[in-house]
Amino acid sequence: MKVAKKIVISGLVQGIGFRPFVWRIAQKYQITGWVKNSLAGVEIFAEGEAKQIEGFIAALKKEKPSLAKIERLRINEEKLICFKDFSIVESERKEEGVLIVPADLPVCDDCLRELTDKKDRRFRYPFINCTNCGPRYTIIQKLPYDRKNTSMKGFPLCQDCSLEYQKPDNRRFHAEPVACPACGPKLFLYDNEKNLIAKEDEAITITAKKLKEGKIVAIKGLGGYHLAVDPFNVEAVLLLRQRKQREAKPFALMARDLLIAKQHVHLNKTTIDLLNSKIRPIVLCPKKKSSNIVRDVSPDNEYLGIMLPYTPVHYLLMEQFEALIMTSANLSEEPIVYHDDDAFLKLNKIADFILTNNRPILRPVDDSVAFVNHKKPLFIRRARGIAPLPLHIPKMQEGILALGGQLKNSFAITKKDYVYLSQYFGNLDNIPSRSAYLKGVEDFCSFFEFTPKVIAYDLHPGYYTTELAEEKFSAKIKYPVQHHKAHLAAVVAEKKVKPPFLGVVFDGTGYGEDGKIWGGEFFISLNESNYERFVHLKYFPLLDGDDSIKKPWKTALSLLLETNMDHEEFTLKWNIDKNELNLVTNRFSQNKVGSSSIGRLFDGVSALLGLKTIISYEGQAAIVLETKADYGENSFYDFTILNEKLPYEIDYKPIILGVINDLKKGVRNDVIAGKFHNTIVEMIVKVAKIAEHIYGIKKVVFSGGVFQNRILLQKSFKKLRVAGYKPIFPEYVPVNDQGLALGQAYLANKFFLRSDI
Repeated sequence: MKVAKKIVISGLVQGIGFRPFVWRIAQKYQITGWVKNSLAGVEIFAEGEAKQIEGFIAALKKEKPSLAKIERLRINEEKLICFKDFSIVESERKEEGVLIVPADLPVCDDCLRELTDKKDRRFRYPFINCTNCGPRYTIIQKLPYDRKNTSMKGFPLCQDCSLEYQKPDNRRFHAEPVACPACGPKLFLYDNEKNLIAKEDEAITITAKKLKEGKIVAIKGLGGYHLAVDPFNVEAVLLLRQRKQREAKPFALMARDLLIAKQHVHLNKTTIDLLNSKIRPIVLCPKKKSSNIVRDVSPDNEYLGIMLPYTPVHYLLMEQFEALIMTSANLSEEPIVYHDDDAFLKLNKIADFILTNNRPILRPVDDSVAFVNHKKPLFIRRARGIAPLPLHIPKMQEGILALGGQLKNSFAITKKDYVYLSQYFGNLDNIPSRSAYLKGVEDFCSFFEFTPKVIAYDLHPGYYTTELAEEKFSAKIKYPVQHHKAHLAAVVAEKKVKPPFLGVVFDGTGYGEDGKIWGGEFFISLNESNYERFVHLKYFPLLDGDDSIKKPWKTALSLLLETNMDHEEFTLKWNIDKNELNLVTNRFSQNKVGSSSIGRLFDGVSALLGLKTIISYEGQAAIVLETKADYGENSFYDFTILNEKLPYEIDYKPIILGVINDLKKGVRNDVIAGKFHNTIVEMIVKVAKIAEHIYGIKKVVFSGGVFQNRILLQKSFKKLRVAGYKPIFPEYVPVNDQGLALGQAYLANKFFLRSDI
């Protein structure tokens, strides 16, 4: 007996070849009807014998494409229409559901084979793609995902491409960016005065020649432009630093393949899998001493950020290079350039040449960045290859817009048990970044047809996001969230951690509920809606606020003055202007801003050792301290926990006195740095033992930017596991401030559930 079923599949099912997959399964089980994209995901009307329908539905679940992620599958009985065949019909925007927008994908192996096949009509075509690869999120204008709704709508298909696009058994069936040399986008090479130098394959040849001559070339990628330079040419690397105004912050590298990468960095199975993954992130790997890559590529540490090619242009270009610097094309701290007009306007003073194309990028997406800890990937920048894939958070209400923080910003929206995290927007300290951020929020609201009911934002009164929350958005509820509680909640949300647990949140700056600057925090959670401050680093004066971040010597001076130590022998070595020193010292006895920041403590110790007294990028002093540290050192400094009342305080003074005593005894800096790292590890373990004694807690949740420190993270994990605890760390949501928006949304949702909205 024939039956008819309406099947609606929600999840990651668009832009990955799901409809042709359904068509093929329908042929196999002799099903008639249709399949189409909609705002709900993929809708299917299936007619056939009851057993055939049963097998068809089972195959949909079991044999789905590797990239597919089925979040929900609904089946309803329907009246028979008696279709004669099974077809793929035009998309609709009627029914809404959980629609996961695909992230951009690297070029697949099948396309790479065609790219190098002289007999193939797409031989050396730099925009080759199929349903399994190519741009997605960066070219979609609106949903559902169809060619007419992408930036490819301006490239009418030629006859050959049209036939491939319309044949369900072809791997380019409804591959929306599909194109070929006859009908698709083209490459163009210009000089920085916008004079056309070359087109198409000749543009690749001349670009390679210019790079070998030491020139800087801006190259258009999937989500924006890169600045490319030969990493073996010291003059070219230093010239890029000068023009980009990037004094010391590391540059990312693209290696031709894994064999080349292995010549320069140490790789293990996890890093290899990560480099080869669909995300294709920049992976921070230990640098080999034998590597001949210029030291100035990554001057402050012993790690190199390596990625593999992920677009056809990359593969064509890398045929002539072992490796290239591929760093985001922007001025220091500004957003990545992705509009072609902006490339000539903003990059002409940095790049000598610009390799571009006429396929528009509709939204900027930078490269994702990760490293590996205990055989797991840990993302510290969530962007290309991940954004805008959402997280499934049970009982998440629709309508929350979480604005994130000031640094390393991302925002988030909530829709039907999902949190959609935006791509990385960077620091909101300048007008271009703020404009890009605002445009991103508007784009998300339009793209996902989202209207905010609740605005969640950071408690800090001076953040740009706080200003926006209070003045720009007209949602019914405005919900400020304490910075470190948002950090902790982000991990709880991603890893679905159930209380009770101890939260360890270490970072540089976060506005506290008492108006002071927090950053060395331990929280206790005994239920899902409450985080109690349990222990924190004892407050020390933060001299001149944010200026102490740029000048760690001010934090070192504050620590010296607080411990009643003579500072003159240190300040003489720091070569500080006497007038500035006197002004700062005088201010010490006046208005003091208290800080419990572990991040600033790292900065202060780095300056005390004379490693970094003034920085050129965020976290530089701490990175240099980590690089200097002797990993094999096992000793640590004394510290005390003052437990007269909650929250308990960790007294930092014995640590500083221990560091100074070692300096006076002539102990090497690497030993002191190693002991300091071990001290912070012991601090964590000791607080964990106190939490276990009082509350019986065994789970320890880590968050905050300080835990990008690999020594601290690895040793903490090892010590806690040996002591019988379960350390928990995020993977795909960054531990730094980019994760704040998820935490804000998660905590706002608790309030949302209690409110009448």
